[in-house]
Amino acid sequence: MKNALINLNEKIFNPNTGEEIGARVCDVENTPFEVHPSLLWIQCDDSVNPDDWYYDPNSKTFKKKPEWIPPVADNQPTSSGTNPL
Repeated sequence: MKNALINLNEKIFNPNTGEEIGARVCDVENTPFEVHPSLLWIQCDDSVNPDDWYYDPNSKTFKKKPEWIPPVADNQPTSSGTNPL
């Protein structure tokens, strides 16, 4: 087990919906060290890393960040003819 440093003041948002989903994982260490009172250490699995994971304080679990899915345009522009040069 490792320890994840969590900042509950830094929110993570779903990039597809804009919905707040959790708090930022700032760092992961084998041994916790003294930090500012606004931060906290929580034990985590060895696979957790700050780039790919966030902490969900509601379920008290670590979750993978959702991938951004680009929107698909419903109405693609169409050409109504040729453009003379």
